[in-house]
Amino acid sequence: MSWLSELDGCAAKHSRAKYLIDNYRTNRTVSWLLNNTMIHVMPTMNPDGFQEASVLCTGEKGRTNGIERVDLNRDFPDHFHRNSVRNVSESVAVIKWMTKIPFILSAALHGGALVANYPFDSIEETTSTSEEPPSPTPDDDVFKHLATVYAQNHKTMHLGKPCPGSNKEFKGGITNGAKWYTCEGTMGDYNYAKHGCMELTLEISCCKYPQPKLLPRLWEENKEALLRYCMEANRGVTGKILDSRTRMPIGGANLKIRGRNMTFHSVRGTGEFWRILLPGKYELEVEAVGYYHTVVPFTVEEQKGQFPCLTFLTVFLYNASYSTTPRTTTTAKTTPWTTKLETTSLLYE
Repeated sequence: MSWLSELDGCAAKHSRAKYLIDNYRTNRTVSWLLNNTMIHVMPTMNPDGFQEASVLCTGEKGRTNGIERVDLNRDFPDHFHRNSVRNVSESVAVIKWMTKIPFILSAALHGGALVANYPFDSIEETTSTSEEPPSPTPDDDVFKHLATVYAQNHKTMHLGKPCPGSNKEFKGGITNGAKWYTCEGTMGDYNYAKHGCMELTLEISCCKYPQPKLLPRLWEENKEALLRYCMEANRGVTGKILDSRTRMPIGGANLKIRGRNMTFHSVRGTGEFWRILLPGKYELEVEAVGYYHTVVPFTVEEQKGQFPCLTFLTVFLYNASYSTTPRTTTTAKTTPWTTKLETTSLLYE
């Protein structure tokens, strides 16, 4: 779980970190969250811009980085297009961070609107229509759910009302990025398409640089939404990919939820994987160099009680060099069955 922020988001994150520390072992929800989730916080991705920003709600000063004057949220490789990436030091550092740590869920906290924005921000083909079309990901149902969790737990975001000086309304307080306005090279699109991490851009305040006296109210408006959003990292499926004979982890395996054309990977060194999914029946496709292609059916159970539930899988891949011929699956007759399935649904009450 990772968090990155603009100016107002920076204040909210400091408050959130202190709240989690102060309430661990005394608050049941906070204790469950910290016992089950590793949380990383980056107070600001743009410290130079933070220093020079003006105390204006709609001010643009401080939006770009210090020397190159690059908008950092346009400086990531785009999923659809060959965009002009400057590769400034801040963007490169964040990309290295994403590559090193297998984040599952992420959020970038921005200001200037009240809406939970989900990928894609970029669009594959431009249209001639006057209205911006949405650009949904293969996990559109999950992203809409995540955005709704945040908006519904925010004090006012779910109302979808426009900020002062704007006539833009957001139904339910959520929007697809491209439906709002298209832009290439955003961090959210890159994090999802390249690293398999589901990231929202959370516009948490109409004011980009709120005055200090307004910060306590900003925290109270976002506190419950931040907590509930973090908990969503524990929803869906998780497990390990192992060699069927040696029981050694297989890192770098290509994984895909059948019917969702987006690949993610098992972690090098541990073979672990995660994917946020809503309740339902799924099939996990697994491929690794030197191993038979494998398909594993599994179920994500409905949430019962306060906390989300995870389905755990241990997937054993059969090496193609082994002499014994693997069995075939019942779901795909041409696919060798090489998996011992161990499934446990944890329901946190």
